[in-house]
Amino acid sequence: MRHILLLVLMTATAYCDDFRLVDGRELKNVTVNRVEPDGLIVETESGIEKIAFSSLPKDVQEKFGYDPQKEKSYQKQKADLATAQAEEQRKVASDAMIWEPYAARLRVYEKGIPAGEEKKYQDLKKEFETVQKICQPLLTAGVDKSKVSEWIKCASEKTIATGMPGALVLVVAGSPEQVNSDSSGSEQWVYAKMYVYVKGGLVTFWQASN
Repeated sequence: MRHILLLVLMTATAYCDDFRLVDGRELKNVTVNRVEPDGLIVETESGIEKIAFSSLPKDVQEKFGYDPQKEKSYQKQKADLATAQAEEQRKVASDAMIWEPYAARLRVYEKGIPAGEEKKYQDLKKEFETVQKICQPLLTAGVDKSKVSEWIKCASEKTIATGMPGALVLVVAGSPEQVNSDSSGSEQWVYAKMYVYVKGGLVTFWQASN
């Protein structure tokens, strides 16, 4: 939407003239390519440049419809857009770091897959895709990134954490040997060396078995 607003405020034109700037400089045979709320995009013998309305005499400002209020609004929109873009870049970088436990392991294979490790690489790649399918919806839904990041790290290290989705337990430990449930909806997942308690799809508690 911000892009649209900025474009609406720009006017394309083609106009040739000589300009004398307030600092005394004189530009000959200037072609005005575009009028923006805060200045003119012009083409001169030295190339294309932008001349701010503040550098132009009042009669030229009036000729091209300069409006201080429109300039102020335009500058604010550009600043807001720059802030939004910076925030988006920060968010993208932050989101990328969430997957780093797997991304770092996959980068090991960027220069080639050693002999005998093709299956290991494919299994890791498939596991990463599964973890992404489980965790991306959580991020989209607004679940605390620090928690999701912790769960992804746990999955990569084959450990379990309270609160993590039961689906990640399956990634870590595979299917349980037995599932016991009670009337409250809580389930006990029985593994050879541990018990995992799950309710509402989330791990509530886990312990090593004797």
